[in-house]
Amino acid sequence: MTTPNGRQQEPTSSKTAARTPRGPLAGLRVLDLTWVLSGPYAAMTLCDLGAEVIKVERPPYGDIARTTGPFLGEESAYFISINRGKGSVSLVLRSPEGRKFAQASSSRIQPATIAGRRSTTSYPKSTSST
Repeated sequence: MTTPNGRQQEPTSSKTAARTPRGPLAGLRVLDLTWVLSGPYAAMTLCDLGAEVIKVERPPYGDIARTTGPFLGEESAYFISINRGKGSVSLVLRSPEGRKFAQASSSRIQPATIAGRRSTTSYPKSTSST
């Protein structure tokens, strides 16, 4: 593509433009292996805080959220809303290529630990007859 002043320039779009990481998690890489709502939403929040998030989906269908309406043309607005800002890759983690990707990615990813304890709360059984 040639600019008005005659310079050569690569075409860019919002989907391909480089994202400059900003925020407290800038420089961190997260693999999002989740689907539907809770996990993708949490990963989106990490992305909003500056982490590079790569969503891993299994072929041929990917995340089931892709089939959830409402739709913008042929794309799920719901899926777009909870996966904004993320990179994406579709692969079978059991395949040689998938294992290679997982090994290469995990060598650059530090596992995170969330402080907390297993819940010991118990709830009484319902005595209702309905």
